[in-house]
Amino acid sequence: MPASARISDVRSGRPFRLWHHHPLGICPVAQGGLRLENGSVLARETIILSLLCFGDLFHTVYLIQVHGWSEGNPLMAAVLAAGLLPFILVKLLSFMPALILAEWCRRRRPGCIERVMRVVAVLYVAIYAVGLLGINAPAIREAVRPPFHSPTAAVVERGG
Repeated sequence: MPASARISDVRSGRPFRLWHHHPLGICPVAQGGLRLENGSVLARETIILSLLCFGDLFHTVYLIQVHGWSEGNPLMAAVLAAGLLPFILVKLLSFMPALILAEWCRRRRPGCIERVMRVVAVLYVAIYAVGLLGINAPAIREAVRPPFHSPTAAVVERGG
């Protein structure tokens, strides 16, 4: 079995295989985190923030590529103008070092860092939602607006 697949539940310590519990292997997150083979524990907050950041990345790329939406961050919009690959790389470099540093700091001051990471997760979702709705409000309104039918057009269509 590959080393990356051998992890155990943090609370019970029982080993399990990711593919036997959940296709994404995130079931133990609700129990406090994931214990890796080397004995270190990846915090639930780290996993949640990682999912938020990767979700933001994939959702942004999807909305830009499929629906033609714009990037709300002016700096990232300039990077996106250079191409999709530079955009993805810069986006990854914008959060991966911070998550690694937070996980490293969490081992020294677990309670404090975990609370900070929870606040960061809530703020991340709030800021993302405000940015998504604020910047792309015209596109959203256009997407949900029903087609306009005037009463006079109905008369013309019936030949009256």
